[in-house]
Amino acid sequence: MISRRSLILTPLLVPMGVHLAQAALPIPARRALAFRIRRNGDVVGQHALRFSGDERALEVAIEIDIVVKLGPIAVYRYHHRGTETWRDGRFAGMQSKTDDDGSDAFFDAQRTAEGMQVKGSKTEPYIAPDGVLPTTYWNRAILQSHVINSQDGRLLDVSVTALGAEQVPVASGRVEAAHFQLRGDLPIDLWYDADNQWAYLEFTKRSSRITYEKL
Repeated sequence: MISRRSLILTPLLVPMGVHLAQAALPIPARRALAFRIRRNGDVVGQHALRFSGDERALEVAIEIDIVVKLGPIAVYRYHHRGTETWRDGRFAGMQSKTDDDGSDAFFDAQRTAEGMQVKGSKTEPYIAPDGVLPTTYWNRAILQSHVINSQDGRLLDVSVTALGAEQVPVASGRVEAAHFQLRGDLPIDLWYDADNQWAYLEFTKRSSRITYEKL
């Protein structure tokens, strides 16, 4: 298992000769990413990201909508809207609002002269560690950074284990992607393809297997 600190010092997690903290942001060529969300194999929603601008002034709009039904009746709903900003290749802030089946949450982060100021529905205001990133997953540098919950503002304690390349399903078939197992406060698995693009996600919640299949 690789601790967050050792990840910062481990070149084997990035392409040879490249350090993720200094690499170009992995902005998709299509300026968008979208995933079909499955619960135990059944499609229950979609996660979409839209990218505007460039590394000098980048904005990422995030929309997540999930509805779980029992027959014709909706038994669970989740809606998340967020906007993430980057300036000169550095994370500059994010605002989000979430409706988790009737339970509201919010997150607000802004870079200031004092550092990244964070407010959230499950935390007192605080200054986040330098280099912190939110759990929006599109930037593989999250594997080397301090991590903030992009739903409620909590600073998370996360460890990462690199598990090697695997074939994962996408809408067009299968792709090879590097598998990373995150544990601690963020028990999920992430996969990134050869272009450092987010390719797949999987986690278990309340005995349900949730997967993200790239469209």
